[in-house]
Amino acid sequence: MTDKELKHLSRGELLQMLVDQIEENNELKEKLANAQKELESRQITAEKAGSMAEASLALNGVFEAADAAAQQYLENIKNLSDRQEDICREVQAKAEEKVIKIIREAEEYKRKSYAEADKYWEQIKEKVDNLLNEHEVLRMMLKLSEGAKKD
Repeated sequence: MTDKELKHLSRGELLQMLVDQIEENNELKEKLANAQKELESRQITAEKAGSMAEASLALNGVFEAADAAAQQYLENIKNLSDRQEDICREVQAKAEEKVIKIIREAEEYKRKSYAEADKYWEQIKEKVDNLLNEHEVLRMMLKLSEGAKKD
């Protein structure tokens, strides 16, 4: 599987690959343990092979295969880990970009809202001042009118 294909895998798929590798590793460990048990109990394949030389060659092949599988497993785990870290860094960078964009948009909205509120407040203030002035004029006119009626 290429790096490009791995980058497009979901986290779940990558974890499944990791689980598969772990299961394979466990199977190989079990085979190795069985081979060691046979060696310890001296039930080497000498009975089947016919000679100690052939038995040791067969065991060497098992150990070499187990060692190669373990090395491949470790390499695969490292590769998957590196790829996962790359993907996580990319996701984090994108998330940080989105956060910065949202903050900028919120600040711009806040600035516009304050500007609109200030403008609206000035309009209301101007209307209230006009009403107060008109009220004062009407009150003066009423006083004059009352004063003219008394005369």
